[in-house]
Amino acid sequence: GSTIGNIPLTEIFHQIDLYVRGVDRVELVKAIKNARVDIFGSAKNGIGWKKYIDQPNVFIHDEVPFTEALEVIKQSKVVLNSCPTIRDGAHERVFTALASGALVVSSESRYLREEIPPEAILFYEGSEKTHIGLLIDEHLNNPQERAPALEIARQIVLQNHTWEQRAKQLVIELVPILEKMKK
Repeated sequence: GSTIGNIPLTEIFHQIDLYVRGVDRVELVKAIKNARVDIFGSAKNGIGWKKYIDQPNVFIHDEVPFTEALEVIKQSKVVLNSCPTIRDGAHERVFTALASGALVVSSESRYLREEIPPEAILFYEGSEKTHIGLLIDEHLNNPQERAPALEIARQIVLQNHTWEQRAKQLVIELVPILEKMKK
């Protein structure tokens, strides 16, 4: 593989990706001034959230196992999804949150824009995060306003985006591919 000096390009790309995601996540959390923000996750390379965020509304917890993370998401009113490098896809936390009735705040995703009603997901683009805190506050103070869209999003997720639905879709799409490979 290619290197710069003696560092493999794959490692350089990985470090850039970590940096971009880290900056995005810190900026997103800093934009939320009033609502309680609970962050679950351990420090990477000894550098933790506390180094970058010192806000009284932010509570940092240790990493939790996947099953416990699902329970945290199910209890949440708003779930943050910072995935700036996934521009045309989604993370399973988005679907878990929507299936649980939570509002999702997400980095821009063409795929999610096409799949989810606009009132059920708040998108932000790059450094444009200043309005997110106010929109979260509005939602928490008046949750019934987005309730119909959140219910529609929940139904969309249950119909199209569960693991069972993904497995069915995979079988449908995989059979023709496998048959082509046999030929």
